[in-house]
Amino acid sequence: MPTHLLQVDYSEELEFSLVGLSSNQREHRLAWSLNTTMRWDLGRREDAEVFGKQGKSLHTCFVYRNPEDHVVYSLLSNRGQGGWIIPDWQRFDYLLKIENNIWTPSDELCRSIRRSPLVLAAILLPADQMKSIYPSLVS
Repeated sequence: MPTHLLQVDYSEELEFSLVGLSSNQREHRLAWSLNTTMRWDLGRREDAEVFGKQGKSLHTCFVYRNPEDHVVYSLLSNRGQGGWIIPDWQRFDYLLKIENNIWTPSDELCRSIRRSPLVLAAILLPADQMKSIYPSLVS
């Protein structure tokens, strides 16, 4: 009996963008600095739970919803109690998740974020180069 091979393309598009941030400061200080520089109002939320190969990990989370364009900015610590959100990008201390945006974040956004005195680096992370992204980050 002949064998039939079914090829399925699982490359679905992420409905958010990620910016990797490097900073040697604690979460609350970085959030304050971004609030000052970007004129945001990041507020502390419940820790984000990520379920990975090693089990559950908890990550600090700050969220701001822009009242004008309804874009949601979530600042997450990449390394938390129990592991990393995105192990492929361990060089970034924090992740900035950008949702509900009709435009693609650009280098201009990263340049603006880098104006914060507590941000050492801000780089748009290409989704196609991430080997692992946890569904709990997507939801």
